Amino acid sequence: MTTIQKKYFSKSILGLLITYILTMSYGCEPEYISSTSKLRFSTDTLLLDTIIVGLGTETSNLLRLYNKGNENVNNIRLSLAGGNESPFLINVSGRKGSSFTNLQLSKNDSLYVFVQAKINPSNLNDIFYPVMDSIIVESGENRIVSVLRVVVINANYVSGTIGDVTWEKNAQIYLDKDLTVAANSTLTIKEGCRVYLNNNVKLIVEGSIKAMGTKENPILFGGARQGLLAGVFNYQQVSGVWNQIWLKNTSKDNTFSYCTISNAKIGIVVGEEAKEGKVDLTLRNSTLTYNGVADILSYNGQLLISNCLLSNSEQQLIAIGGKLEVIQTTIANYFEWRNSTTYTKPSVVLSNYNYLNDKDKSTYNLESALFYNSIITGNSSNEILLQTLENTSISPKFKYCLLKQADEKDDEHYTHIIYSKSPLFVSTTYFEYDFELTDKSPCMNTGGLDYIGQYPNDIEDIVRDGKPDIGAYEYVLKK
Repeated sequence: MTTIQKKYFSKSILGLLITYILTMSYGCEPEYISSTSKLRFSTDTLLLDTIIVGLGTETSNLLRLYNKGNENVNNIRLSLAGGNESPFLINVSGRKGSSFTNLQLSKNDSLYVFVQAKINPSNLNDIFYPVMDSIIVESGENRIVSVLRVVVINANYVSGTIGDVTWEKNAQIYLDKDLTVAANSTLTIKEGCRVYLNNNVKLIVEGSIKAMGTKENPILFGGARQGLLAGVFNYQQVSGVWNQIWLKNTSKDNTFSYCTISNAKIGIVVGEEAKEGKVDLTLRNSTLTYNGVADILSYNGQLLISNCLLSNSEQQLIAIGGKLEVIQTTIANYFEWRNSTTYTKPSVVLSNYNYLNDKDKSTYNLESALFYNSIITGNSSNEILLQTLENTSISPKFKYCLLKQADEKDDEHYTHIIYSKSPLFVSTTYFEYDFELTDKSPCMNTGGLDYIGQYPNDIEDIVRDGKPDIGAYEYVLKK
């Protein structure tokens, strides 16, 4: 399993939920009845995607009923054991219902049984709980059963405007509509909290947000859909599901620590176009990935990014004006969902004007930009773009970095740079990325020591030695 997958919901939630199902509900599983009939289900157990209480799953087309015999079978009865009270919906031959009679199935033929689950809000206190039923097929004296399972996350629905609020440890929060943290108010999010956002929903912060996870129990922001897309990809690897976390120009004192932010159109937007205000953001030991347009888009933001992974979005960091320090961070510009395989946008853009919107004539002063002990790499030949107004300049500093950049710089702003070499990550296979370093990486033991006192541990809390590695991950020999 890759490093990204370790940080995804799929391990922290889905794996836990499947284990929960198998251990907690085994005793009440309907019996799978063998039969001498030639009718067979494609599977004896259909596990649907994990869902938020009150939402429905995608319709599954993974269940089929086969006639393995050499004769036609008539007068087949197919029904849900729970009848009309079942939490599952089925569709057979274009008809919806809970019971179907007089079905026919020709020899060596099959029919699809489309299955969907929709669970209404419950008074159960469990955070996760399994819901089960079964589909029964009867033909003469023969009877076969396929068990249906779905796991429901019993999350709290939140929307509207809130003041000073704390989401407690391991809380499950579902934003079905936009949520605004009012000015001069603070949203505190404790370790292990999972925040699921509905399609196109924003978390808007006019006050402050303190999302304080831990290595053992990170905070997760992502789409509500869990499980696999088309039975292959994690839904957490699909970008653009929800909208963004937006730190508006009145926002201040914002911190994300040990957080994973994925599935958004833009992970975090800092500040606002054409408005004054220097919104501050401290981002540490966090992963932003599969966020569509960009992981971070900043307007005059004051950014401190350390021990972070920014990856697998169209662009990773766009800073229009402001001030930023990026320390011990891996920025990897790989994005499986691009329309073009030949053109990629640069991973990092630094600009003193709003090049994204030519109607915005505001002035954006890029006060300073420092990248230290960091990796900026990807599929493009130049992963750093400096955009300036005519007759102006900006002077970012890069020290002890690996940069994917065709033109090598020879001035005081670029020192101890490794140019255009592969960092030799563990894996750059689509959907199986692992941005830890291999033992042949040029990033090993080549970092500077200026910040070792402030950041003695890496993103995984591994202690950096006297010769720190470049990037978010310190290499350790795997046992």
